[in-house]
Amino acid sequence: MFSLKSSLKTWQIRYCDSDFKVCHRYAMTERGQAPPDNLLPSGKHLPVLAR
Repeated sequence: MFSLKSSLKTWQIRYCDSDFKVCHRYAMTERGQAPPDNLLPSGKHLPVLAR
């Protein structure tokens, strides 16, 4: 969903390489739930644009 590699890298460092257990996407997966595509690791949702 990210078009800028720098934005993606920031999220990766914060949640994947650092403290992945605070990632909301990870937490949902651990509960057996599929996280929505627009869910950020912080728990916020990106607005969904109509196509």
